[in-house]
Amino acid sequence: MSCKEDPPPSSPPITSLSSSLPSSYPLAVSSSSPASSSPAFLSPASPSPASPSPASLSPASPSPASSYFIGKREDVVHARRVTKLVNGCRDILILYHQGELHAMDMHCYHAGGPLQTGDIEEFNGRSCIVCLWHKYKITLAEGEALYQAVDHPTLTPLRSHWRSKGVKQRVHKVTVVNGNVYVTLNDSSETIESDQAQREPEFTLSKCLDAVMVMGNSHIAMTRTNKLAIIASHCQDSHFLYPCKSWTAGDGDAPMDEGPNCGDGKYELLAVANNVVAEEMKRVMSTSEVKGNSTDTLLAGSLAKALCYIHRLTRELEAGQEIKSRILVIKTAEDCARQYMNFMNVIFAAQKQSILIDACVLDSESGLLQQACDITGGLYLKIPQKIALAQYLLWVFLPDSEQRSQLVLPPPVHVDYRAACFCHRNLIEIGYVCSVCLSIFCNFSPICTTCETAFKIQLPQMMKSKKKKLKPST
Repeated sequence: MSCKEDPPPSSPPITSLSSSLPSSYPLAVSSSSPASSSPAFLSPASPSPASPSPASLSPASPSPASSYFIGKREDVVHARRVTKLVNGCRDILILYHQGELHAMDMHCYHAGGPLQTGDIEEFNGRSCIVCLWHKYKITLAEGEALYQAVDHPTLTPLRSHWRSKGVKQRVHKVTVVNGNVYVTLNDSSETIESDQAQREPEFTLSKCLDAVMVMGNSHIAMTRTNKLAIIASHCQDSHFLYPCKSWTAGDGDAPMDEGPNCGDGKYELLAVANNVVAEEMKRVMSTSEVKGNSTDTLLAGSLAKALCYIHRLTRELEAGQEIKSRILVIKTAEDCARQYMNFMNVIFAAQKQSILIDACVLDSESGLLQQACDITGGLYLKIPQKIALAQYLLWVFLPDSEQRSQLVLPPPVHVDYRAACFCHRNLIEIGYVCSVCLSIFCNFSPICTTCETAFKIQLPQMMKSKKKKLKPST
């Protein structure tokens, strides 16, 4: 459905009108897969708080019945594309195109691809959004799927024309009331194929591990000299999942205590890696006692372990050999301001060693990882669908830096290098810097809360008031 609008006025950019479902099992996985050597790590964290309900975001102005508030009209028009989770279960995409507002399901009916990243093009005189994954064309107004058919494929020249597959994408009604944009869900009982993409399966830790191991196996299988390491990290510690302490064999050989017997034709090294990672992950989860509701993870320490592992492998190389290492961080934990200095030191150490840091974020955005990827030349991506983690890992992060130049990858994100205060994590223009640990604060304090250094502040001297001389009376 669509709603006619006036031409877009000049207005400030939209800040945050989209929301996403929190991960069922948030974790932070960092995996480095260099061309010849690669460390990696992953860490469970506590779930993030649920997103506010649409009712709490609605303004005080009257809204249409059974509708959901999206945002101010000028913000939506300026942003052009806005995603919104409505009714707690449906992801909606709102688009502004040629003076009209359109709303439809955010995930493509074919394979669940994110339509917000697709291009809008004209086909047969109809405006369509083209899914980035498989180039499926969907009309904005009706949600019909268009395709190009050929009448007689044996005749030359070929004569083709556009046909419709029918309504495949559920579209919704958009209304504007007092400058506010509302969406009324299409509650038709007719089954539409895009409904299947809305029912996203539960994303569990085991599914995340499966996706990570699919990428790890693919990396090992690409070249026999490739190496892989996986590090699990949580709020108290970080552990090597692969290779672990029980790994005693050389390159390409299985541990003697494993005794792999792959009767299905699977490469033995891949079977051993999968078994070792699964067993080590069980051991870490059974022996770790996480107290409280901590949602951060020891990301800086895990990255430091990855760099040390790469350095050790580099020193073991023979003369004339070299490796191209990179680190992949798969993360849902929140950023921790206390690790800022350690994290930045790790980033600059990786940059000095020409080690790329990639980031695949499953939940909330990470400003620290954005800076890490930008400084080291890596890729940063917040995936719109957690269940498609394996597809994103293979498409975006498995190719090395040389292969990526020949692929169509997601556009780079804008990195905000403004400083964030350590006390409230707010971006500030002017602040106070500790001269010992370089922590930044938005308000003045005589004691640094990061390094607990107390500063002696010299207060201005009090000026004594001069006594007025009395004039002698005449």
